[in-house]
Amino acid sequence: MKNKQEFTNQEFSIGTLLNLLKFHKKIFLIIVSAITLIVAIYSFIAPEEFEATASIIPPEDAGAVGGLTSFLQSLSGGISIGGVNQPSKIQLFQEYLKSREVAKTIVDTLKLRNHPWFEVPNEELLYWNVSQLLKVEIKRSGLILITTRIATPYFASKKDVEQAKKLSADIANSAIAALDLLNQRKTISKAKRKRQFIERMLVEKKTILDSIDSELEKFRQKNKVIEIDEQSKVILGSAVTVGAELAKAEIELSLKQQEYEPNSPMLKPFREKVENLRRQYQKIQRGGISSSDDFSIPLNEVPTLIRVYTNLMRDQKILESVNMYLETQKYQEAIQEESDVPTVEPLDKAHPPLLRVSPNRKIMILLAALISSILTFTGIVIYAFRKGKIYVKKVDSE
Repeated sequence: MKNKQEFTNQEFSIGTLLNLLKFHKKIFLIIVSAITLIVAIYSFIAPEEFEATASIIPPEDAGAVGGLTSFLQSLSGGISIGGVNQPSKIQLFQEYLKSREVAKTIVDTLKLRNHPWFEVPNEELLYWNVSQLLKVEIKRSGLILITTRIATPYFASKKDVEQAKKLSADIANSAIAALDLLNQRKTISKAKRKRQFIERMLVEKKTILDSIDSELEKFRQKNKVIEIDEQSKVILGSAVTVGAELAKAEIELSLKQQEYEPNSPMLKPFREKVENLRRQYQKIQRGGISSSDDFSIPLNEVPTLIRVYTNLMRDQKILESVNMYLETQKYQEAIQEESDVPTVEPLDKAHPPLLRVSPNRKIMILLAALISSILTFTGIVIYAFRKGKIYVKKVDSE
């Protein structure tokens, strides 16, 4: 069957495979040990990777925009002012962090152009490489995690390791600072556009208000109106008083006509009184008791005048309120434009990691030993089959 010098032909079985392994154990151990040793050596010279993570508190979402934006949209005929139907700030922050501007700011801040690990043919490739170093993750709570992984060169020294650790934390923290700077620029730019728009609206609305003031002044002069409600009350009161006196005078005249003849001189004073009161009443109806009454209004024109006057006063008050609101908002946007208050609030800053994330030498060596063992044993078995040292017994059919 089998001796120390040769493995003779044997039928395929588990025992045969074990015998085959024992027979070739020397070559098996040499190959497995060599591969494992190579992998172990490689694990010591391979680039070491270090990972640092920073986190950002979820920003207040600008999805619910009211006040100025909706107000300005109504005034501008539906022009989009920004912040309406836009993505949430969390999504915007995620996009900003992967943008070229953030990568450029990181490169400028950390002076990566002169770093030997970031030598590339052109700056655009450098920005792309830095952007790829940032892994941005959004938790269900809205917390934003920024993770940076930096690898050392081959044959890394202790100095390279410390530099990779520090750089991984610095890039993550610089990304937050760059995000804050970019967001501030966007906020200031938006505030500036809003302020400029408000200033244009103010000029337009003030022009309209001036024309309404002028129209209201002409209306008052033409129709002798100061405060139409008060004037109409006074005129109506005068009309009622004179009307009552006229009614009394007419009753007195009727009573006297019962006592005297129609041509009697005794009726003359009563007739004159009635005529005088009737003229006064008619003048009140037409507007004014005397020619010097400059602010009396014809009663039959009061409804129309009230309607026109009310519309003018309404437009004036609305525009005054609009202008006051716009003035307030203009100063708020001007303050926002000059503000340098941080817009991004970090929860945890990144710190240089204590341990590497790659390579894991223990796992590499174990996997190398396991995989090389399987492949080597498989190769031995295949070789034995090809040489006919192992055969599979055929079952003869009856």
